[in-house]
Amino acid sequence: MVMVFAGIPIFVSMLTCAFFGFVALYGGDMKMALNIFTTYPFDLGANYNYAVLPMFMLVGALAGETGIAEGAFKSVHAFLGRVKGGLLFTVVGANALFGACSGSSVAGNIVFGRLAMPELEKAGYSRKYSLGCVAASGALSTLIPPSMGIIMFCLVAPVTMSVGTALMGGIIPGIITAVALCVTVRIIGLVKPGSISPGGGPKIPVSEKLKSLRLLIPIFCLFGLIIGGTFAGWFTTTVGGAVGAVAVCIYALCKKMPLKQLGACMVDAAVMEAGIFPIIVGGQIFSKFISDTGLADYLSAAIASVHAPPASSSSCWSSCCMCSAAA
Repeated sequence: MVMVFAGIPIFVSMLTCAFFGFVALYGGDMKMALNIFTTYPFDLGANYNYAVLPMFMLVGALAGETGIAEGAFKSVHAFLGRVKGGLLFTVVGANALFGACSGSSVAGNIVFGRLAMPELEKAGYSRKYSLGCVAASGALSTLIPPSMGIIMFCLVAPVTMSVGTALMGGIIPGIITAVALCVTVRIIGLVKPGSISPGGGPKIPVSEKLKSLRLLIPIFCLFGLIIGGTFAGWFTTTVGGAVGAVAVCIYALCKKMPLKQLGACMVDAAVMEAGIFPIIVGGQIFSKFISDTGLADYLSAAIASVHAPPASSSSCWSSCCMCSAAA
């Protein structure tokens, strides 16, 4: 933790502590530590399941560049733009929809920071609350499937878990989080009236609003292809990521995206993967060190040795009353 707070990258901090920890644990034997540091990274890098990470990163990068995110923003804005705080509600709703095909909160923050911030500043919204809304809404991609966070948890968790079931389990929490963010925007508008724009603007006909729903077709198709196919058992999550990447590449070519821009999206996905995978390697090696020390078993035995009696609500209430009376 000292190294992390000193500004040293997290994976470097974990690997450094694990290396010297292994050396100390095995009586200064450098061979054991070097053996672990060579075999673990190779085993993780050669694990086929981890191929899903760059695939979903590519989906998120291309979804932002092909106009899928912009389409979600325009469609939601057509319905919510005229209400008080409508642009902030639009950011939340568009992020929730974009999360159904990106899976990356970083992609959501970048895309909607570029799309929404000029509109928010033009409409007179507080820059502080606007940035906070964009950043907080990006977290919806971590909940709403396909979610990179949920997939990573399933890959590194010691207990085997169905990725498809875990992904479907993120839908309701994602919707609840989106509603909570909208409620927060409303509360801020009541507490600090000047920070939220009163809304207004030209009235959009119902026919135009309904036409804007066509912009959401790529999102729902991509969501149905990846999540529907994974949950139905047509293919594994790793294959689902590859299928989604191929589908969004075909969509990008149909939109006549230049090959240079397509290649830049692939480079961006690779760079994001290069930033995440060392943390996975560092975390796995560090957890191996903690396991070899026996710390987890020692803590479990220490807690079990307390032999604390079970406490009912009535006994806890009685104890609290007695303590209050004594005080």
